[in-house]
Amino acid sequence: ITCVEVTNQLRLGEERAAYGLIPWSVTALIGKKRRKLLLYADSARMALDVAKDWIELNCSGTFHIVGLKMFDHCVFIKEPQKEVDPNESAEEQDDETPEFYKVEVALRYRDTGTTRNDTFVLLTKDVDTAATAIHDWIVHDVRNNPDLDDTQKAAALDFDLTVISGVTIPCYGFIEREFSEVYYAHRPNGLE
Repeated sequence: ITCVEVTNQLRLGEERAAYGLIPWSVTALIGKKRRKLLLYADSARMALDVAKDWIELNCSGTFHIVGLKMFDHCVFIKEPQKEVDPNESAEEQDDETPEFYKVEVALRYRDTGTTRNDTFVLLTKDVDTAATAIHDWIVHDVRNNPDLDDTQKAAALDFDLTVISGVTIPCYGFIEREFSEVYYAHRPNGLE
């Protein structure tokens, strides 16, 4: 060691620990292709760790993380895929390949008349199907919310849903919330 410098600078900032998992988008150069992954994480650091681990497990070759973005006020939902009926003819079966859609909706609650906008990202075949999946997800979420009593649930379920916008977004894959929850529960740096 040729030189050591000591400083007495006062550090005013303190990193805040995040509480809960929020949506993130990580872009990686896998081989020679840019791939966007959607996932849940509590911080940028955790998002990078989850994406790196998932890519190592699911993709062959080299990769490099080139982008990271937090999806503010957004919900990723997984639309249950419809079973194919073997009795349907080829014309009756819908052969559209599902794509990732970013859909902004307005929820107007009938009892109060208030409106709230929410954004959802989901894998689906079109915006109309996305609207149905979003409606079903909200109903399921409200019915299974232990913090609401029956009166509050009834009020929360009395709403009109209007699609404001719906666009396809380029996305390689969605990393399941459960994959990220393992990182959140067992943080490698020992933070709890």
